[in-house]
Amino acid sequence: MTYQNSISISYTSKWESLSRNSGYDSDMFLPEEKMEFTVPDASDLNTKQLFQFFKKVMLAMGYAEKSIAVGAMSVVFNGDGDEAMQKVMCDEFDLTLNEDLQDKFEDFKKTEAEWDRINKTDYKGLVAKMQRNMYETEESSNG
Repeated sequence: MTYQNSISISYTSKWESLSRNSGYDSDMFLPEEKMEFTVPDASDLNTKQLFQFFKKVMLAMGYAEKSIAVGAMSVVFNGDGDEAMQKVMCDEFDLTLNEDLQDKFEDFKKTEAEWDRINKTDYKGLVAKMQRNMYETEESSNG
Protein backbone atom coordinates (compact mmCIF):
# COMPACT_ATOMS: atom_id res chain seq x y z
CA MET A 1 0.00 0.00 0.00
CA THR A 2 1.36 3.41 -0.89
CA TYR A 3 0.99 6.55 1.14
CA GLN A 4 -0.19 9.79 -0.47
CA ASN A 5 -1.31 13.09 0.93
CA SER A 6 -1.83 16.64 -0.19
CA ILE A 7 -1.91 20.05 1.45
CA SER A 8 -4.40 22.77 0.62
CA ILE A 9 -4.73 26.22 2.11
CA SER A 10 -7.57 28.52 1.20
CA TYR A 11 -7.29 32.28 1.69
CA THR A 12 -10.26 34.63 1.29
CA SER A 13 -10.29 38.38 1.82
CA LYS A 14 -12.92 41.04 1.37
CA TRP A 15 -12.32 44.78 1.29
CA GLU A 16 -14.78 47.63 1.46
CA SER A 17 -13.85 51.28 1.12
CA LEU A 18 -14.74 53.46 4.07
CA SER A 19 -15.43 56.30 1.66
CA ARG A 20 -17.79 55.57 -1.22
CA ASN A 21 -16.93 58.93 -2.84
CA SER A 22 -13.16 58.41 -3.04
CA GLY A 23 -11.86 56.69 -6.15
CA TYR A 24 -8.23 56.75 -4.98
CA ASP A 25 -8.24 53.92 -2.50
CA SER A 26 -10.98 51.86 -4.12
CA ASP A 27 -8.90 51.09 -7.19
CA MET A 28 -5.86 50.11 -5.08
CA PHE A 29 -7.47 46.95 -3.69
CA LEU A 30 -9.54 44.11 -5.04
CA PRO A 31 -12.97 44.03 -3.44
CA GLU A 32 -12.71 40.30 -2.87
CA GLU A 33 -10.01 37.68 -3.30
CA LYS A 34 -10.06 33.93 -3.09
CA MET A 35 -6.82 32.01 -3.37
CA GLU A 36 -6.23 28.30 -3.15
CA PHE A 37 -2.75 26.92 -2.56
CA THR A 38 -2.25 23.22 -3.10
CA VAL A 39 0.60 20.77 -3.02
CA PRO A 40 -0.98 17.78 -4.81
CA ASP A 41 1.54 15.23 -3.53
CA ALA A 42 3.01 16.26 -0.19
CA SER A 43 4.02 12.77 0.96
CA ASP A 44 7.75 13.37 0.44
CA LEU A 45 8.02 17.04 1.48
CA ASN A 46 10.76 17.83 3.94
CA THR A 47 10.41 20.61 6.50
CA LYS A 48 12.32 23.14 4.40
CA GLN A 49 9.99 22.54 1.45
CA LEU A 50 6.97 22.83 3.71
CA PHE A 51 8.20 26.15 5.10
CA GLN A 52 8.79 27.37 1.52
CA PHE A 53 5.16 26.50 0.75
CA PHE A 54 3.91 28.46 3.76
CA LYS A 55 6.22 31.35 2.85
CA LYS A 56 4.60 31.56 -0.61
CA VAL A 57 1.15 31.55 0.97
CA MET A 58 2.13 34.33 3.36
CA LEU A 59 3.71 36.41 0.57
CA ALA A 60 0.48 36.10 -1.42
CA MET A 61 -1.45 37.22 1.66
CA GLY A 62 0.64 40.41 1.75
CA TYR A 63 3.16 39.65 4.47
CA ALA A 64 6.63 41.14 4.05
CA GLU A 65 9.51 38.71 3.68
CA LYS A 66 11.14 40.14 6.81
CA SER A 67 7.98 39.51 8.85
CA ILE A 68 7.88 35.93 7.62
CA ALA A 69 11.54 35.45 8.61
CA VAL A 70 10.88 36.94 12.06
CA GLY A 71 7.99 34.50 12.53
CA ALA A 72 10.11 31.53 11.48
CA MET A 73 12.97 32.54 13.76
CA SER A 74 10.59 33.02 16.69
CA VAL A 75 9.61 29.36 16.37
CA VAL A 76 13.16 28.40 17.42
CA PHE A 77 14.50 31.43 19.29
CA ASN A 78 11.77 32.25 21.79
CA GLY A 79 12.08 32.62 25.53
CA ASP A 80 10.38 29.30 26.22
CA GLY A 81 12.37 27.39 23.59
CA ASP A 82 14.77 24.54 24.20
CA GLU A 83 18.19 26.12 24.71
CA ALA A 84 20.03 22.97 23.59
CA MET A 85 18.13 23.02 20.29
CA GLN A 86 18.84 26.74 19.92
CA LYS A 87 22.57 26.09 20.31
CA VAL A 88 22.40 23.31 17.69
CA MET A 89 20.65 25.71 15.27
CA CYS A 90 23.28 28.38 15.99
CA ASP A 91 26.04 25.91 15.12
CA GLU A 92 24.26 24.81 11.95
CA PHE A 93 23.66 28.37 10.70
CA ASP A 94 26.82 30.03 12.14
CA LEU A 95 24.91 32.19 14.64
CA THR A 96 25.74 33.20 18.20
CA LEU A 97 23.33 33.46 21.10
CA ASN A 98 23.72 36.64 23.17
CA GLU A 99 24.72 34.65 26.23
CA ASP A 100 27.56 33.03 24.24
CA LEU A 101 29.03 36.32 22.98
CA GLN A 102 31.52 36.71 25.86
CA ASP A 103 33.05 33.28 25.18
CA LYS A 104 33.25 34.04 21.47
CA PHE A 105 34.91 37.38 22.22
CA GLU A 106 37.51 35.66 24.44
CA ASP A 107 38.26 33.18 21.64
CA PHE A 108 38.59 36.10 19.22
CA LYS A 109 41.07 37.86 21.53
CA LYS A 110 43.16 34.67 21.81
CA THR A 111 43.21 34.29 18.03
CA GLU A 112 44.20 37.95 17.58
CA ALA A 113 47.03 37.56 20.13
CA GLU A 114 48.30 34.47 18.29
CA TRP A 115 48.23 36.33 14.96
CA ASP A 116 50.14 39.23 16.54
CA ARG A 117 52.75 36.80 17.89
CA ILE A 118 53.11 35.12 14.49
CA ASN A 119 53.35 38.43 12.64
CA LYS A 120 56.10 39.68 15.00
CA THR A 121 58.26 36.62 14.42
CA ASP A 122 61.51 37.34 12.62
CA TYR A 123 61.11 34.85 9.78
CA LYS A 124 64.30 35.92 7.97
CA GLY A 125 66.29 35.27 11.13
CA LEU A 126 64.46 32.01 11.69
CA VAL A 127 65.16 30.83 8.13
CA ALA A 128 68.83 31.80 8.41
CA LYS A 129 69.11 29.90 11.70
CA MET A 130 67.50 26.81 10.15
CA GLN A 131 69.88 27.00 7.17
CA ARG A 132 72.89 27.24 9.54
CA ASN A 133 71.63 24.24 11.50
CA MET A 134 71.18 22.23 8.30
CA TYR A 135 74.64 23.22 7.10
CA GLU A 136 76.22 22.28 10.46
CA THR A 137 74.34 18.94 10.46
CA GLU A 138 75.58 18.15 6.94
CA GLU A 139 79.19 19.05 7.87
CA SER A 140 79.15 16.91 11.00
CA SER A 141 77.69 13.91 9.14
CA ASN A 142 80.22 14.30 6.28
CA GLY A 143 83.25 14.87 8.33
